[in-house]
Amino acid sequence: MKEFWSNGVAVGFVGAVGILVAAFLTVTFWPTNAPVPQPTPTPFSTAVPQPTATMVVFQRGTLVVSIDTAGAARDYIGTPELRGVEMLRVKLCATAEDVNVKGLVLGTLNGSGNIASVKLLGTGLPVDPSVLLVAGKAVFVYASGSEVVVPAYGCRVLTAVVDTTSIGTATAGQVVMLGVLDIDAIGAGSGVDIQEEMTGILVGNSMRMEEVESIITRHPSSPSGQQIPSADQVVAVFQVTASEFRNLMYNGLTIEKEGSNNPERNVTRFSLWNESTKLAEIEGANSLSVRFAIAEQVITAGSSTLLMVRADTTAVRHGAASGTKVTFGVRVPGTPGLFGEGGFSWDYIPLNTLGTAAYKTQGDSYPVQGGVLEY
Repeated sequence: MKEFWSNGVAVGFVGAVGILVAAFLTVTFWPTNAPVPQPTPTPFSTAVPQPTATMVVFQRGTLVVSIDTAGAARDYIGTPELRGVEMLRVKLCATAEDVNVKGLVLGTLNGSGNIASVKLLGTGLPVDPSVLLVAGKAVFVYASGSEVVVPAYGCRVLTAVVDTTSIGTATAGQVVMLGVLDIDAIGAGSGVDIQEEMTGILVGNSMRMEEVESIITRHPSSPSGQQIPSADQVVAVFQVTASEFRNLMYNGLTIEKEGSNNPERNVTRFSLWNESTKLAEIEGANSLSVRFAIAEQVITAGSSTLLMVRADTTAVRHGAASGTKVTFGVRVPGTPGLFGEGGFSWDYIPLNTLGTAAYKTQGDSYPVQGGVLEY
């Protein structure tokens, strides 16, 4: 039986009627100069069989494939031996009929050596499928009856998460990405192959592989609330962790002043301490940004250190009306992610690599507030 597509419902209906008419009528052609005999009337009989027919017409659907950015992971720094790291969200939307996805192929940029396996979440299957990365590709194949179903006039979002490879296998400094290469789908009703409509560039977020990452947080001992101005006051305490496998080196920290009473002019002397050791001191810092340049320090892999910021706050209330409250504080500025910049300058020496460190400031924990002080 012929199948009719986009405007085929109307065509199919007319064709079917024609077939039924042909089945129950006999047409005789006469010469144009001959009289046409008139049929002899016959009484209507209820015994004459009436034509009946059942016709099912499927309209073939389409599958629109796009990247879902709602709530998706941002670009970030990755390290070896991570589990379940989100790299891609694929949004599949069907029209006209349910669509059965029989296969999906994901490709990678710099995936070989950095990604060990890929798992798909949100498939609706009893077990989320996971495959090893082979030659830079993750190939998912679903048997008949176990396909991923996208409902007609509805959508399904598949989230691809990865496990990274081990230390010594991952390549430090490489940017890794995951994208859609191919989809194999059929219409659940029509049983024919579905034409996919790709919208946009079908790649997910980026991950730069490193063997260690700096994680900066506000330490619980960092002060907040009501304070008394003093010439050498602790205004913030930050904890820096060398997350994962390599020793982390650092040689600078930038902080930004915050406050309600011209902190750029009223708080201008600062010092930076590593536990009980003074690393740097600055006087005359007459802007909101304060940069500490220090001799290179090392944080052992997997461990943390505390960076304490002290300031002369004796003039923090300068010019403020009596009885009013003044606030002050500092933070480590920055934009999180692979392509952001931040206030902490760090680096490390990758495994089996010699040479001078190339310092960077990217990180996933920016910005970091030190706490709001009240005077």
